[in-house]
This record gives sequence, structure tokens and C-alpha cells, in this order.
Amino acid sequence: MRLLSALLHHAWLAITLKHHGVGMPTQPMGAIALVSLYIALLLTNINMQHTLTIESVVGILFVAQFYIFSLRNRIVGLIILIGIIANALILCAQWLTDIPQQQLFLITLLEYVMIFSAMLNVIKDLMSTNHY
Repeated sequence: MRLLSALLHHAWLAITLKHHGVGMPTQPMGAIALVSLYIALLLTNINMQHTLTIESVVGILFVAQFYIFSLRNRIVGLIILIGIIANALILCAQWLTDIPQQQLFLITLLEYVMIFSAMLNVIKDLMSTNHY
């Protein structure tokens, strides 16, 4: 229950463009949970579009191992979290309304805005806490 509560809290901060990366998982188990949810939603979304290829699976696994085993920083965690939010919104819209993903470009635009805002917020937070 704590994982779901934390995920919803971080999702709300990302959607409102106020997330600056603090609190993203830095321990391996938290990173595995976040990446597992990302992979499950992304593969479901790709499978619904009938575009599942070996290249897409290899790319997803590369991002997953990159985050789990080496670089658990705020930016990568936020990008994965925003990917989870966007894929969940797209899947909900497709299941509830049967609108094809090509017509859900506003969710993709929202994803890009959230990533840009997250990067700016992380940079702003790092610049305000580090004294040069």
C-alpha cells in the first residue's frame, strides 16, 4: 500500500509539473519495482498496437538494466515515472473509449511537457542546493 501511495504522490507531482526528483528510488528493490511497472505498461501498450518487435523489447530491457544496475539518479527515475503515467493514461483511454493511439497525441505532448519540466526542476533544485 505504501508503494501505491508513493507512486500516486509522485505521479501527481509530475502531472502538476512540480516534481524535482527528490524521493525517487535509489535502492535496488525500489528501482526494480518502478522499472517492472514501466516494462509491464509499455509492453501492454506496444502489444495493443500490434507493433511488438525484438528491437523494442531489447530497447526496453536496456533502459531497465541501465536504471537498476548503474544510474539511479533523479532524472532517469523521473523519466521512467513519467513513462508510467503516460502509458497508463494511454491504456485507460484506449480501453475506455476505443480511440486509437495515433489520436491520443495530447497525452504524448503532456509526456514531453512533464519530462521538460522535470528536467528544469531537477536542475533548478541542484543549482539552489549546491553552492559554487
